[in-house]
Order: sequence, then C-alpha cells, then structure tokens
Amino acid sequence: MAQYSNGTPKQEPNGYLLRLDCIGCHMANVAGPVNPATNAPAVYHTTDPTSTGPGYTLAGGDFYWVSQGEDRKGHNVVGIANPDSALGLTPPGWDPLATSGSARGQIANGASSWNQQLTCFGTYGCHGTNNGLFGHHKNESGQLDVANATYNSFRFLFGIKGFEASDWEWEATSSNHNEYFGRNLDNATKASYAYKDTISYLCAECHGVFYKESHGTSSGSPWLRHPTDYMLPNSGEYANYNNGNGYSLLSPVARPTVPSNSTNIVQPGTDAIVMCLSCHRAHGSQFASILRWEYTDTNQNGCKVCHTSK
Repeated sequence: MAQYSNGTPKQEPNGYLLRLDCIGCHMANVAGPVNPATNAPAVYHTTDPTSTGPGYTLAGGDFYWVSQGEDRKGHNVVGIANPDSALGLTPPGWDPLATSGSARGQIANGASSWNQQLTCFGTYGCHGTNNGLFGHHKNESGQLDVANATYNSFRFLFGIKGFEASDWEWEATSSNHNEYFGRNLDNATKASYAYKDTISYLCAECHGVFYKESHGTSSGSPWLRHPTDYMLPNSGEYANYNNGNGYSLLSPVARPTVPSNSTNIVQPGTDAIVMCLSCHRAHGSQFASILRWEYTDTNQNGCKVCHTSK
C-alpha cells in the first residue's frame, strides 16, 4: 500500500507506480547516511540528529528540526513542515521572474504569490523539472559540468553544475566533499538571471530578490545584502580564508569551474566564490534561518572563516 511521507498508509497510489513518495524513500528512523530499507540518502531523520555536518547529516542538513514545528530551521516541504506556518507559503525574496525562460520550466508558474507548500520536485519544487519530470533511472555522478538534463545535473537539480561527493558528505573532510559551481557576477548580470547554472541561482529560483540585490545599488559599501556568486577578494581579511588552512566545511566556497575531484586548495581571487551555501544548509539545520552555525556564538561563528579579522 502507498504511504505518506511520514510512513502512514494512504488509500490512493503514488505517482509513477512508486511504493513510497520522495520523503518516504529518503527518511530514516535511525542515525546514518541512508534509509536502511531503501538505501536512499536520508535527508529527513525522525530522531534527533543532534547536529549537522559529517557523521550527523548529509550535506544539505536535515528536515528533522522543521518537522518539529521549528519553522525557521528548514524548508517548508509538504508532508514534513507545518502547513500553517506564520511564515506563509510565498518564499521570502520571491521574484516570479527568476525562472522566466528557464529550460526546467517556471516555478509556481510565475504566480505573484504561492498558494501551496514547497514540494521536492514539480511545479513548486527544487529537484527535477517544473513539469514534474525526474531522473533517477539515468543518473550520472562525480563531475557534472554539462547539466542539460535532470540526470546529469548536480543532485538532480536541473541545470545546476557541480561535483558530487559519493557519500553525500557523510564522511566529508577538507579534501573530500561536494564541489559547488559559482560565477563571479556583477549585480546587473544577476538581476537579469543571465546564468542559470550556479548553486546560488538554484536558491535564487525562489529567493531571487536576495540574489539580484546582493551587491547593493552601487556594487559598493555598504552592502545591501550579503554577496553571492561573488569572488572572495585576495585582499585584506579575505585573503586569509580559513586562516590559510584550505577548504572549510563550516563555510565552504564554490568554484568558477567544475573540478574533476574535490580539493582542499582555496585561493581567494582565483577559485573561491561566495555562495548561498557558504552560510546556509539546503534542507534544514538546528539553527535559525537554516544557517550552518549559530550566528551569536563567537567561538563557532562561520562568518570568521572569511572575515578572519573579525
């Protein structure tokens, strides 16, 4: 019998003759990187992972905290998150024009506001295409620098390039991890959504206002919003990214080209792109605003990985 995301039976069948829906397949009731029944990567644990990062969750974090009613600690995916959240259904920073002309289709059909929750894929989803097509059966992994279909895109995110760590970062180290693709773009280029292949553009599909205004009105100081798709300068405090210790899992950077393997080498001014995932988890975390760290913790605050003199 078909099941809802939480595992309870339902009378109607799942689409595509599936035995489980997305979350039913990618959830786990025990600690570990996969659902022990399906061997699929576990992005939603029904028991507290206690933390995020290697040995606790996969790269995207976990939906556990938002499933407990903590609305600001995860994306509000239907079947997991509170459908009556005070945060509403329309994503913060929503710009209906962000996916206009996209090969994957237009999220929410370009509506000015949303009338339903986020889904894993489909018209209101992140993975696959917005016409509901997915791509598990023909999967490629490792270096994904073509991304002209769902199956050869980073983590089934249509059009997004990157390098996939084979264990989804369950045992990530500074030299064994995902590699994210980014571009060094000015504000005007981002406002036009001219490039739709970076991991930050993936976030911009729902949070476009934050993306296109991240340089400020004059691309100078003061910044209107934190920059994304922006090269970390090889000057001042930024030149000493992670105190010279290479790639940081706490505050990672994207690359201007998709490498064939992950690396610990980070060179500000050359291959260190600030991205949305430098600060946030994709699915959920134990911290507000889905941050990778506690913003008020002066000892573990990941801001200092880039802002080394703070």
